[in-house]
Amino acid sequence: MKIKTVLLSVTLILILAPGSEFISNAQEPIECKVLMSDISGAYKGDCKKGYANGVGEATGKDFYSGEFKNGLPNGKGKYVWANGDTYNGEWKKGKMEGFGEMKRKLTERDTVFSGYWLENEYIGKEQNPYLLNQKGTNIINVNFVRLNGEKNEIEISYSKNGKPIPAYSFGVTELIGRYGNIIKSDYAKTLVSVTFPFRAEIYGGAYFIDFTINQKGKWRITVNVTEK
Repeated sequence: MKIKTVLLSVTLILILAPGSEFISNAQEPIECKVLMSDISGAYKGDCKKGYANGVGEATGKDFYSGEFKNGLPNGKGKYVWANGDTYNGEWKKGKMEGFGEMKRKLTERDTVFSGYWLENEYIGKEQNPYLLNQKGTNIINVNFVRLNGEKNEIEISYSKNGKPIPAYSFGVTELIGRYGNIIKSDYAKTLVSVTFPFRAEIYGGAYFIDFTINQKGKWRITVNVTEK
């Protein structure tokens, strides 16, 4: 009886002992998801709760090496497309956002875009998507709203005491970029076929503003004024 007890104890010790050949300490690899389909084939790096978090490399049709958060490129990293184009810079929630440099492969030479990006769009050397450079003394404030990224237009309207007022005359002096023509309505004037970045001085009646818009798209500018 005692001999059986001793043998059982030795067997348990061998099974539980670190490095024992009777049990393996190796664990199954933890699946670590990357939520961008073009780089979701294979991942190597830091992981948290089943998603890429920290520093790692992800390979699929394209390749990314850098920082991740919740399965998406976030922070600083380099992205290489299948055609050889590269982006090296800042990311936010899987999109190019912040300062970075993109190199695009062309037939004769590379084209380099260095500057700021916002939601995967290059907005130029300035970090802000828009900037009010100067305004007349009878301007209370100027509101900028980007309506969409599909049309390259800038709609300008005026209001006083919360109510729209007509712009009786409308002059535009282009300083950077250009526009095609102006569509006029009773309470708004719209510059169409705008090339960004765009900077202009606008004279709407006696109301003057100087602004810059770096990010392409359809913009609405509302100028809130006081008495002339």
